[in-house]
Amino acid sequence: MAPVTAHTTWLERDGAPTDIAAIAQTTDGFLWLGTPFGLYRFDGTQFASYPVTTLSTPLPSNDVTALLSDREGGLWIGYHAGGISHLRVNGAVESYSLASRLGPNSAQKFVYAADGTLWAIGDNHLYRFEANHWENFGNRSGLPDDPLLTLFIDRSGTMWTSTRGRLFSMKEGGGHFTPYPTQTFMVVDMAQMPDGEIWICDAWKTIRPLHPREGHRGWEINGYVRMAMENSGDLWLAQDYRGVTHLNWPHSSIALTKEEGLTSEQTNAIFADRDNNVWVGTSRGLDRFHSTQVKHLIHTRVEYYPEICAAPEGGAWIGILSEPIIFASHDVVRAVGTEVGSAPILCRDDGSVWMVDPLANKLTSWTHGRMARIALPPDVHLASAHAIGLDRDGALLMAFRPYGLWRFDGSWTRVVDAGLPQDEPLSIFRDSQRRVWLGYENGIIGLRDDSGSRTFVPTADSSLGNVLAFTVADGRVWAAGTNGASYFELGAFHRISLARSGVLRGVSGMVQDYAGNLWFNTGGGLYRILHAQLTSSLEQGLEYDRFDDRQGVEGTATQGDPTPSLVLDKAGPLWASTTGALLEIDPTQIMQTVTKPLLVMERLLLNGSVVGDREHPVSHIAFKGTSLKELEIDYSGVDLSAPEKIRYRYMLEGKDPSWQEVGDRRQAFYDHLSPGHYTFRVSESDDLGQWTDLTLPLSVVVQPAFYETYWFMLLMALAVIGILYLAYSLRVRIVTNALRLKMQERANERLRISRELHDTLLQSIHGLMLRFHFATNELPPDEPAREPLQLALQRADDAFLEARQRIELLRDEVPDEPHFNQQLFQMAQGLDIQSCLDFAVNEEGEPRVIVGKVQAELCRIAREALINTMNHAKATNARVSLIYSSSDLRMRCGDNGVGIPEEILKRRQRPGHWGLVGIAERVATIDGKLTIRSTGGAGTTLEIKIPARRAYRNDSTWCRILRYLNRRRDSVRSLDK
Repeated sequence: MAPVTAHTTWLERDGAPTDIAAIAQTTDGFLWLGTPFGLYRFDGTQFASYPVTTLSTPLPSNDVTALLSDREGGLWIGYHAGGISHLRVNGAVESYSLASRLGPNSAQKFVYAADGTLWAIGDNHLYRFEANHWENFGNRSGLPDDPLLTLFIDRSGTMWTSTRGRLFSMKEGGGHFTPYPTQTFMVVDMAQMPDGEIWICDAWKTIRPLHPREGHRGWEINGYVRMAMENSGDLWLAQDYRGVTHLNWPHSSIALTKEEGLTSEQTNAIFADRDNNVWVGTSRGLDRFHSTQVKHLIHTRVEYYPEICAAPEGGAWIGILSEPIIFASHDVVRAVGTEVGSAPILCRDDGSVWMVDPLANKLTSWTHGRMARIALPPDVHLASAHAIGLDRDGALLMAFRPYGLWRFDGSWTRVVDAGLPQDEPLSIFRDSQRRVWLGYENGIIGLRDDSGSRTFVPTADSSLGNVLAFTVADGRVWAAGTNGASYFELGAFHRISLARSGVLRGVSGMVQDYAGNLWFNTGGGLYRILHAQLTSSLEQGLEYDRFDDRQGVEGTATQGDPTPSLVLDKAGPLWASTTGALLEIDPTQIMQTVTKPLLVMERLLLNGSVVGDREHPVSHIAFKGTSLKELEIDYSGVDLSAPEKIRYRYMLEGKDPSWQEVGDRRQAFYDHLSPGHYTFRVSESDDLGQWTDLTLPLSVVVQPAFYETYWFMLLMALAVIGILYLAYSLRVRIVTNALRLKMQERANERLRISRELHDTLLQSIHGLMLRFHFATNELPPDEPAREPLQLALQRADDAFLEARQRIELLRDEVPDEPHFNQQLFQMAQGLDIQSCLDFAVNEEGEPRVIVGKVQAELCRIAREALINTMNHAKATNARVSLIYSSSDLRMRCGDNGVGIPEEILKRRQRPGHWGLVGIAERVATIDGKLTIRSTGGAGTTLEIKIPARRAYRNDSTWCRILRYLNRRRDSVRSLDK
């Protein structure tokens, strides 16, 4: 058994650069790659060529030969020709070159000392960075002028360097190198083991400890080899033109070439990052290696799915197609017997191993290394067995397709049970209570116990599909299959669900480890549910860990036989069968993500222009809404181990109602933002489902355009109100003018009719009456016809007078003049009221122009009141008062007469008279209010109160302006004529 090494590659088609010569990792997690064609940055998913954005400062050269991260997140860059540059975390680039006399012309390697001093090999000599320049330290340190080949500082602070055939060291704090007493050829690289032992790479010779161990002279190499060391002490070697070697000295070495998937055998750079990933830069791309805690079977070709069972004494028995059965325990692997076929195997408590060998077509057993074969019953001759297990009494149960379930206890018996399905089961399991559980297709589960046999048939939404595995965890029986897993409780199976939208699919192995955690071997890798989840409510989504090829879990679990595909070794490991692989897993050592991914803002673009990036971060951006076409925010969770497992969500507070789950998309776009303040937040979720927020949220301020400001909207609202009011006023004026014209036409028509009647009909009648009068006077006094004619003439006079009164009523129109008091006075003169009593018209307040209809009705009301005063009140004086106010118009008609009797005042009508009734009706037509006050002997007062909106013409500023404009228009028209 050997550890599984996860290997991932990126070629030029994936965006990777070629001819990678230097590799480094900055504190934010980014991987930087130096090539002859420029500097590249890698976040685990995408490669970006530097300068990444237009805000980045260009470098003085593209031919990068050395890289080293500083302690603030910046990067030191060495060139083949061009000196040294320091790319600071804020994006500033400081360059030191031979031309500026601040540094060497080239740089081959950088190292930091424990005290923070920066050292470099430049122009093949030793340089130290002091203040703002690089100083050549080699000339005064005792080093020869020969080209230096390597530079290394161990954990004690000792600095090491070499020339051809010589190795030098300088103690911490010292100022002078001394030759180290060892024989070398060309030491081109050095490393220090976890135990402090120093190893050297002597090119074209050996990889060995600085102080060789007895019997271990080192590992021979043939070329210019560079080294990288894992935390475990394993060495990775970039072997020039011979690929990569994984060296676990002195136990094993694994050579990786193009045949094993290496991008190229020409290796130029090697680097171990903080997550223990080993990166190799080749002539064609980039390779990543990661040693895992999972071991796999080596030196044996594994075809199809291995069958496994846990041995009672510890270890596991393994069946591999066309290979002898194997016993494996720890790193010991032992083959037993002859070749067998592929079929489920069973380990009994007595240590014997059983299987139906399809190659021999016999039931085969191994007991203490001795193999025995038993003939199958004739009914199942040449049939394959796809499930094997123990009956309640310890006898063997086997399922043969398509011959059903059989039992073997020394003889063969077909199991016919009315309580079970007639089809053969897919899985057989006996629990600690000696109950036998049988898994069938379509989620059907059978049970044989003390009470007999019975079947559990699931509903359509709870079916497990093909039931392939059973186990017992915390006293519960669990069943699993192609559609998930369920636990048995209260006489029924209950299906579980996973949190974070996780899905269990294709489960063919299931076991609980000694820590109480439940493991599932599925079509998507290994799943682990921690014991704490099993002791809580199982009705909610369960948190889980998933392990796949990144942790060394290669392949997928079988979806048929042989099952189970996962068993627990009594010694603690898990044994898993997957596609073409057998895995040994220590559940206490396998781990998830080592370092939490760092979430960074990659780019911020406004209308396609970069306004911020990683080196030039912004926490606040403001712009006018009218200028926004598109706001693009690029973010990234830097994870060099498992970037494909990162999931993102973001929210623009003030715009988005909730988090936007976007999966692995690393961009957010917004347009048409309304003016206001927004906050952009983004979070990433790692493989454990833990969310990490961006350290500094982005504040976005959208400034309003002038027409989006509150004062502009207020002005517009006022303007709209003014326009509406103006339109309303114009409409009122138009309607009023139209009504006045109609009333004027009506008055003119009445005047015309009265004139016609007066000038024609009345004159003719009057002339006719005079003729009859003269004729009657010519008759003798004693003429019998004289008296009837005189009586007829008297009645004709009365009719004539009545006709004259009607004509006067037709002419009773109020002239369209502004002074209402004058019209009232003229109306009183027409009644000859001054001949019988004192009369006066009074005004209070500022006179206003009264609506024509209101003025006419008030005039008629005043006339009726004065007639009543003259005929009935016996008064000596009468008055009419007009009171103008902003809220109403009031007219009072009063006298000092005898007053109105109380009963008439209550009924507002004198029998046979209709004066008061007519006044009340006229007041109602103009929306007025009539009040009558009368006291016996003290006179009577009538008050009519009319609202201002009904009484007055609209005399606002706008109306005055319109009247002025109309007068000007009429003046112009008159001049034109």
